Amino acid sequence: VDIDPRLVERAEKMRRKVEVPSSAYFPLSCVADHGELPTPTAPTITYATVNIVNVRHNIPLPPSGTFDVVLCLSCTKWIHLNFGDDGLRTAFLRIYDLLTPGGLFVIEPQPWKSYLKTATKIKDKVVVTNRHSLKLRPESFDAHLRKLGFELVKKLLPEDKAGPTEDAKKKHDGFAQRDLLIYRKGARGTAG
Repeated sequence: VDIDPRLVERAEKMRRKVEVPSSAYFPLSCVADHGELPTPTAPTITYATVNIVNVRHNIPLPPSGTFDVVLCLSCTKWIHLNFGDDGLRTAFLRIYDLLTPGGLFVIEPQPWKSYLKTATKIKDKVVVTNRHSLKLRPESFDAHLRKLGFELVKKLLPEDKAGPTEDAKKKHDGFAQRDLLIYRKGARGTAG
């Protein structure tokens, strides 16, 4: 799910590019005897264009329990600055609802200093107003997510991530330097 239809289209194109013939999954003798067999992974990936916070434009959210994994990479800051604390809480709750029982939520929260830097660059009135009213900070996301019913499974620190090349680190230094948190959907908590 992404708010940007161009990114969803790009992801769908990339998925089609990585679809692999069954001969890559099964022994050649099996493919020779039985022909092409369905690949086990390609049809299980689904993309949708949705504003998870502000459902409008007759684009409903997918049904509850639709996804096994939800990735929230480099976007908490944007949700937070555009929709405030309530918007981010709404996003977290909807992500919880969209996950299957035991599903995984992978989040990469940006640090507070990144919010300050962005808010000074962007002159949008909503962003500036929201930035000054935010009470929920990235360092308190964990406590909020646990109240919803998420359980922290793993925290990948930047040094734990598969190392990008030095050029990639320079180009995407923020992404390469932030923690990646993996949560599992548990029983509904008190914040939902």
